[in-house]
Amino acid sequence: MSTHTTDVVAAGVSATRRGLGICVTPLETRRDVILHVARRAEDLGYDGFYLAEGWSQDAAVLLTEIATRTERITIGTGVLSVWGRTAGTLAMLAASLDQVSRGRFVLGLGASSPQLVEGLHDQSFTAPVAKLRAVTAQVRRLLDGERVLPTATHDHRPLRLGVAARTGLPIYLAGLGNKSIQLAGELADGWTPFLVPRSWLPRGIDLLQQAGARSGHTTRPLVCPAVPTAVAADQATAREIASWWIASWWIAFYLTSMGSLYRRSLSERGYHHQVEAVLAGNPTHDTTDVPAAAHVLLDELTVWGTPDSSHVEFFVRVMSSASTVALNAGYALALSPADPHGLRSEISFDGAIVVDPVPGNYVVDRAIQASRPLVTIGHLDGVASTIIDNDFETAVRGVLDHFWANGARRPALVSSPIDASYATRCVAEYERWCAEHHLPAQVVVTKSGLSDESGRLAALDLLAQPEPPDAVFATLHRLALGVVAGAQQSNVDIPQDLMVAGLGDSEAAAHHRIPISSVDLEPTMLGRLAAEALIRRIETHEIPPNRTVPSTLIVRTSSTRSQ
Repeated sequence: MSTHTTDVVAAGVSATRRGLGICVTPLETRRDVILHVARRAEDLGYDGFYLAEGWSQDAAVLLTEIATRTERITIGTGVLSVWGRTAGTLAMLAASLDQVSRGRFVLGLGASSPQLVEGLHDQSFTAPVAKLRAVTAQVRRLLDGERVLPTATHDHRPLRLGVAARTGLPIYLAGLGNKSIQLAGELADGWTPFLVPRSWLPRGIDLLQQAGARSGHTTRPLVCPAVPTAVAADQATAREIASWWIASWWIAFYLTSMGSLYRRSLSERGYHHQVEAVLAGNPTHDTTDVPAAAHVLLDELTVWGTPDSSHVEFFVRVMSSASTVALNAGYALALSPADPHGLRSEISFDGAIVVDPVPGNYVVDRAIQASRPLVTIGHLDGVASTIIDNDFETAVRGVLDHFWANGARRPALVSSPIDASYATRCVAEYERWCAEHHLPAQVVVTKSGLSDESGRLAALDLLAQPEPPDAVFATLHRLALGVVAGAQQSNVDIPQDLMVAGLGDSEAAAHHRIPISSVDLEPTMLGRLAAEALIRRIETHEIPPNRTVPSTLIVRTSSTRSQ
């Protein structure tokens, strides 16, 4: 569960960085496991721990125990059904947990689903948005120290809570439909989207902000997506986990077993055929498969892969920005992998944006064959496209000059495979810089992928040389993380004996135990410019000029030597 992006902040999290939280689902019923995960999340530096309530454990009881066993981490309900408790009991629960946790509590509320409301709480699931509105407003009144606002005529006077007011206690709403998202913009401190397509999130954020503005709010609620996640040591195992576990319990399960709510939501957002494929592939509750025709839902609704899936954060920021531009212009931006199974031949499209294109890219070939406008983020020789790219030459020189100014005289380069243009350009510029400074060039091109492990092995190789480097620049942030690990394994001090920097910034680099200097490639600007260029080509048939996006070197501990 992401507790915020740059302008999406959770309680207790600095607005200058992205927080990350853990959310445990109602399917986990082992108390000892839940407590262990909460303590472990705090030990590992996570910012939040959220507990959902369904039809098993009482979330408030477990969170009370967690509050007494943790010191720093934000805790919250993620989420509680507004049908399971009255507004009065929800307000008492929130005030008590906020007191026990010493101000670390976030109250997450949601309208739940027909299955849970009718199947467990024995209530009719009618007017869920109105119910969510009424309960949220009443809870807020009580936490602010006000009296209950009666909804019916009674003989007794309305009460207020018998404890000190908890004004400002954060309330997040788990809105799925447009009306509930707008309600979050109007009444809540945060929005927690769940099973909302990643590419549609910019549209949801627009709804949130517009509703807040109509209500007179100067800032919009925080956006904290709850995203099912599956990670494994290798790609094959990761795909198996994503297909059988994540798909089972989060896609197929919710589409086949939780009523029409999620089916309708996804269908309305452009995934009707994928929803139908899941339903057809699971005619009974005995199977929970996601057929190949619906695999796009895995990427849209979950995060899955290996720990070294380094492209994810960069691509999400690029495509989120591009999606916002596309939606505002009346276009839908669909995500597709660059393989023949990702873009079926019968699907029509107006144009394509391809990130880091390589020879043989299937989407590039389809666009050329169909005479469709093409914009690439990165160069690809022999292809007529509008190119949006970074100035990698300046970026490389900036890092090497920074190393030099801090005393490095044996800088090395660890490069990802040079089939992508950015890697080729980085290697060439590094070699030019070394020649100008009369230094030998030490280049290691990884052969085993773009992982931390590849960077670690490269570092071990470099550090075993008779004259090991005193600085390493890696052409990918995951490689830089691996270089740091290799240096630590070799008992090499960072940054005194070895300075490290990476191309492309990331949360992992920024919040590593040794924060790693990084080149911010401005993926948000790349995505915006690419979408604007593509739309211009589609609508005017003009070919926009190529654009170069400047990068910024963010200096952190890994390359800052004490004088």
